[in-house]
Amino acid sequence: MVPWWKRLIYSFVSTLVASSVCGSFFELVHLMDHNAHFQVSGLFWFIFAVLVFALAGWLLAVPVVLTVKNIHGRRMWFLLAVGSCIAPIVILGFEFVGQLIDPHSGSFWAGTTFFVLAAAVSCITTIIYLMLIRRADELRVSN
Repeated sequence: MVPWWKRLIYSFVSTLVASSVCGSFFELVHLMDHNAHFQVSGLFWFIFAVLVFALAGWLLAVPVVLTVKNIHGRRMWFLLAVGSCIAPIVILGFEFVGQLIDPHSGSFWAGTTFFVLAAAVSCITTIIYLMLIRRADELRVSN
């Protein structure tokens, strides 16, 4: 079993990497769709915004990271499903609450881009985390 502090570090690092990669990708796609000029500052601020929301999702995932110690067999697939759904469920919850507060604010799916971005960050973060944990566990067993 991987110690709790390593699991926490691995989950944090995977959140940083996934939010940076997804934020860069979505910003570059946005620039290509709108024929905008590339600016490093715009890319930096978009990645920063994605990172802020990803860290909020990371805080929601910390109890699962600290609780689950064994990720072999079906548990890994269950954790992949749970980890991939955290951010999309949060985004849908915000959309739903927004519709309850002000039903005339727009369509329920107005935030589809944010939903896709959240799903991508959440899924990639979970995959990176599970790969890091599996690798650390294999190294520990082989030593």
